[in-house]
Amino acid sequence: MLKIVMVLIILFLPVFMYALKEKFAPMATVFTCLAYFSFLAFSIIASLTVYDIIVTHRVFMTTVHRIFLNPVFITSASYLGLHLLYLLFSAIIKQRSTPF
Repeated sequence: MLKIVMVLIILFLPVFMYALKEKFAPMATVFTCLAYFSFLAFSIIASLTVYDIIVTHRVFMTTVHRIFLNPVFITSASYLGLHLLYLLFSAIIKQRSTPF
């Protein structure tokens, strides 16, 4: 059941984001700012984890994959994926609305 909910969120949330942007123009800026801060969080957590692994010489499967237990990392990566789908959906709609 949870997998179905996740797939539905992936399919419909970018469309909802696009509709929200069309209704309230400043939402595009809000979505982009959220993506910026998500990318910062994602990058900082990834780089600190890699740095810790290199410094401590603990290259084990458990230490490498420990990053996936960080809820901020997972949340920011998830939003970046949704934002990318939102941008692609926006590009498709814009391309279809312009005449050849």
